[in-house]
Amino acid sequence: MINSHHGMTVEVDNLNRSAIAVKSQDSDERKQAIEKGLSEILVRMMGTKSHLSHPAIKHLLENATKYVKSTRYFTKSSQNNLPQKYLEITFDESTIEQYLIKESLPIWHRERPILLVWLIENTDNKHQFLADNNQRYTMIKDHFDKKGIQIGLPIAFPLLDPHDREAVALTSEKSMINQAISNASKRYHTDFLLVGYLEKSNADQTNINWYFSDEKNSFSALNNRASPLKDSIDDAISFISEAIGEKFAVIISNNQIESRYILTVSDLNHYTNYIRLEKQLNEITSIKHINLINMSEGTAIFEITSTAPTDQLKKLILLNQHLKPTHNPETYQSMGNTYSLYFSWKP
Repeated sequence: MINSHHGMTVEVDNLNRSAIAVKSQDSDERKQAIEKGLSEILVRMMGTKSHLSHPAIKHLLENATKYVKSTRYFTKSSQNNLPQKYLEITFDESTIEQYLIKESLPIWHRERPILLVWLIENTDNKHQFLADNNQRYTMIKDHFDKKGIQIGLPIAFPLLDPHDREAVALTSEKSMINQAISNASKRYHTDFLLVGYLEKSNADQTNINWYFSDEKNSFSALNNRASPLKDSIDDAISFISEAIGEKFAVIISNNQIESRYILTVSDLNHYTNYIRLEKQLNEITSIKHINLINMSEGTAIFEITSTAPTDQLKKLILLNQHLKPTHNPETYQSMGNTYSLYFSWKP
């Protein structure tokens, strides 16, 4: 779990490790747990569940044990304080990634955008922040933590310090609160927001109305339904993870035909921004060569070669959310066998 952050994306660790609850060390149950664990890993790596029905993925799951690097059993207390046995499986991430490339299936890069979650409860017809001193808040944060790790989505919560509380006036109108939250969230440098409004419907059930905002800065209500609190959280996070994963996962070409690009990035007003940009470009595996042609007055021009198609390369570059495309609606121009891409750096 990330409680505070300064960048717009973070690198997610342990994408290839899963812990599945089991009852015993029986070989059949072990095999089922490994298949379930690989399904979980594949959703993290591809960014969406929809590809689990792909014939190539079904074949992969049928042979899940071939992709296991190591396993171990361990026991820890469950929520009702009873001992629960788990099988922890570490999979061969590199081999799985090569399989996905071979089958032209998408891969979601480790560098991922952060989802910032605000929680507000309605008590006696009055909105107030759900904060650290509330036991239910701790339970909800813990469940978000568990779900975020499970699906590979970085999740953070606002500090709710005096700055946040002053910036967000908790009126009776959710639309006004959402707009204030959108403005207040700029200090956290993330484009993806989730706002949950908790309302007690009876003694045993709390309904949550979820509102999600992406980089377009407009909120949309999710398909809320009356359900147990944890189920409602699971539904919201699964929907958002699918939306974000589908946006950023890319299909990496298996052929090694290289295309030439001229990449121009403007508004690099500080040398540290240039260093961050160059570091990210070097981490894109489909970029084979990078050469800085010119650097002047805050604009860097690179010559690069890449095996990724232009639209896929654009998505990979935009993983750095400090970059925004220019020359809209097209961000690139074709000049013979060379493509020119234009971006600007945003604070």
